[in-house]
Amino acid sequence: MAEIVILEDNALMRRYLADLLGQVGGHAVRAYAEPTEMAHELESAPADLIVLDIGLGATARLHGQRIDGIGVCQHLKAQATAPAVILLTAHAFDGDEARFLEQSGADAYEPKPIRDEDGFLGRVAGLLAS
Repeated sequence: MAEIVILEDNALMRRYLADLLGQVGGHAVRAYAEPTEMAHELESAPADLIVLDIGLGATARLHGQRIDGIGVCQHLKAQATAPAVILLTAHAFDGDEARFLEQSGADAYEPKPIRDEDGFLGRVAGLLAS
């Protein structure tokens, strides 16, 4: 069973992702609304995969600085033992995927809402297997 962490500021989406990855996907899931809390927990309880919202709320902070999901991903990927990261965004336009992946260093990208749950779970499984 893989350890998956979700960072999503929207409570309904956070619950949906936790149910999809936990109950349907069979993974152990921890979900957070704030980057600081997530980063603190990852220090003592690493994850195999992070599902990360790009558009975190205006109050999102990491090390006292305002941050979005791109910045959180850059921070995670700078770690010696960086987990795989899937970016999520509700603001998906042509060209966004390539730009967001390049800027962040993330491993995958998924627009919200997730329309193909089986496909999403397949991408999760593929990242966990690599």
